[in-house]
Amino acid sequence: MASSISDYLGNLILLWLTGTDMPAALENTYLGLWEGPPLVTGGGNPGTEVTTDVRAGGRIAAPFDPPDLVTTNAITNLSDANFGNAASDAVVTYVALHDAQVDGNVLAQCALPVPSLINQGQPVSFPLRSLKFTIGFRMTP
Repeated sequence: MASSISDYLGNLILLWLTGTDMPAALENTYLGLWEGPPLVTGGGNPGTEVTTDVRAGGRIAAPFDPPDLVTTNAITNLSDANFGNAASDAVVTYVALHDAQVDGNVLAQCALPVPSLINQGQPVSFPLRSLKFTIGFRMTP
């Protein structure tokens, strides 16, 4: 699943590269479900977060493996990301990484390979290491 980082996170990295410290490490990151991309470029409209359509309690905490800095510049989910049984019908096309359980900022997005049509009562989860958030790209000589 392809992913991209938000302008917010990109700006934090740029500030760090130019001598300004990044903020303290996050205590938790959270996964949200989206119909349409949460991050858009070129003046488009972002998608709609549908997390509370699927899980009334909203976003879930998301533990990740240590980053793979050698080959992929990526993190993957350390455990199953389980949203429980869907509270209502929804269409999910993206999973987003957020810095807060409510409101906050989208840090990165991960496009699903195909839209997921979720029916009320259907279990919604992503298996261990199935969500991959990549930062940057690797150039090879």
